[in-house]
Amino acid sequence: MSSALESLWSKLEAAAPQANSLTYLPFSSAGSAKLLAGLRRPANDPPERLLLLHLPRQIARQLRPTDRHQGLRLEPVADQLDRNAAFVSLVLTDLALRDIFSALCTDIIAAVAPVAEPATQLRAMLTRLERWQEMFSLFNPEGLSLMARQGLFGELWTMRWLITEGSTAPTTVLAAWAGPDHHPQDFRFAKAALEVKTTTGNARSLHIASLQQLDAVLTGPLFLLHLPMLLATTDAETLPALVADLMTRFASDGTASAENFSLRLQTAGYFASQATLYQQEAWQVREARLLAVSGDDFPYLRASTLHPAITAATYELEAVALEPWRCPLPTLFTLIS
Repeated sequence: MSSALESLWSKLEAAAPQANSLTYLPFSSAGSAKLLAGLRRPANDPPERLLLLHLPRQIARQLRPTDRHQGLRLEPVADQLDRNAAFVSLVLTDLALRDIFSALCTDIIAAVAPVAEPATQLRAMLTRLERWQEMFSLFNPEGLSLMARQGLFGELWTMRWLITEGSTAPTTVLAAWAGPDHHPQDFRFAKAALEVKTTTGNARSLHIASLQQLDAVLTGPLFLLHLPMLLATTDAETLPALVADLMTRFASDGTASAENFSLRLQTAGYFASQATLYQQEAWQVREARLLAVSGDDFPYLRASTLHPAITAATYELEAVALEPWRCPLPTLFTLIS
């Protein structure tokens, strides 16, 4: 659906409307609600993309103009062709957020389109907008930090590894990806959980971020995947290239999967508009070391054995010392496929 919106906005931009004019095209499958893609070209500024909801004038005019939403402005706009109607206009004011705006508008359309009653349509639109505020707050003009990029690369590499080496369905892998939601483990399947740890250079320790991260009592079968990586090697891959590869795989699995993957990336702090920031940096995974976090002898801190006064902790595990718990890859694959 977001691709359909992009197509409408592109048509409006190509038409080069007069300064300060509002042009729009209806979204053909908008259901009961009248939703439109709009474009306004201020006199001395870049064109503004809008999502318009057409409502009776008395309902639309209840809305007061506001720009308290990051990168957005919400305002009523008169319908010059119908004095009894008006638009509620959601305007993108920060061009760096174009990819998020497209996803936001797609989500709003899905929520509002089936609603028949105009006042309820407006409430549904505002409710969806509130839910998206956290997503917009994740946008950092400087992009992801080095550690965040390394961690995300490891999770995305693991997704492809599970699809190609583990013959796991792309939709299953995508549904299990919990890293963007800050769950203790990066992947949570129906019958197993998987935590991914990356190291680069001479680093020999794996950072365990919480008492829950390696607690198999909470997850059932739990695995730790260690990915030793090299930065900027001849056979390396950039983060945008890895994203593009996975996007192709999800697109072949269905449009909804590709759009869902794009949303999950944004939740992780990766935005397509910032891909050029990451083009000069590449990694190569040297090997995948799968460890079974099982039995009473695996070296991790157990919350159940600690003093009740200890409510949180982080710690380091020596990677080489975990070799006794290394397990064959099919041990994991058979549980998740």
